[in-house]
Amino acid sequence: MDNLSEQFFRSLEQHQVEGTDLKWPSHSFTELKMSIAGVQAGKSISFILPCNPKFQDSMGFLHPGYLSFAFNEAFYCFAFSLANRPCIPIQINFSLVTPVPINSSALTLEISISAKSRKLLLLNGKAKNYRERVHALANAIVTPYSLSNSSE
Repeated sequence: MDNLSEQFFRSLEQHQVEGTDLKWPSHSFTELKMSIAGVQAGKSISFILPCNPKFQDSMGFLHPGYLSFAFNEAFYCFAFSLANRPCIPIQINFSLVTPVPINSSALTLEISISAKSRKLLLLNGKAKNYRERVHALANAIVTPYSLSNSSE
């Protein structure tokens, strides 16, 4: 894992929640082989997502579900860094703008915050190639999670 990713995840570890066993980065994040490309504290974060040819769809493109899954992981990471505690996406929208050729090396996922209240975060995401072409858009409504919510 690169230095920036290590620093980012180390900063999340300082906000451990009693009664939970949080691990950063998550197993899913590691499986995706994502890394962090840049952070603007409290505003935005960029991730690098390698295009894995084993997730090719029947048309020969990167499977949209793979990209949607990566956005989900990016939203979890960024939301936790904003709220300093676990957050759960209560709604995620994903739109494929243009298919991603399977021979693409990587995409950049740019995640930003558009609104924040005590109980909700509204996050926006774009997936771009190295030429800045947008391949997908996503947004999420995220709420902080607490153990007391889980038993209700």
